[in-house]
Amino acid sequence: QEVEERALAALKRHPKVPEDKLSATAHFNRDLGLDSLDAVEVRAGQQRPFSARCLLQAIIELEDE
Repeated sequence: QEVEERALAALKRHPKVPEDKLSATAHFNRDLGLDSLDAVEVRAGQQRPFSARCLLQAIIELEDE
């Protein structure tokens, strides 16, 4: 629950993420209308709140799901 809340809070701060469509199950492309570059930018922004590093290939694979 705490991780989900932190992730959603971080996503809400991103200017390209429409808050009214944001949910824990929202798909970046289908639900939020983000293109692939926007999705990479948003995911890169998620690294800071969670002190995590993502490999570009892992990000691309997630986008293809």
